Amino acid sequence: MSFSDWIKDLMQQNELNASALARALNVKPSAVSHWTNNKRLPDPPSIESLSEYFDFDVKELAFMVHKAKLNRVKK
Repeated sequence: MSFSDWIKDLMQQNELNASALARALNVKPSAVSHWTNNKRLPDPPSIESLSEYFDFDVKELAFMVHKAKLNRVKK
């Protein structure tokens, strides 16, 4: 599962739109939009915030983001 699919799935499960998640994480709505549209990946502070908000292991999330970055380099 790609990072963008993962975040969209969690947002849907929690009935969140980009603005609501952005407020919860204290980031701009455009940042969440970039994540969900596979344009950018979250920075380390956002990874930590996401892991806390969704109660997801920070190491697993960091690894998922790292894999997504590697896949972008290969393309």
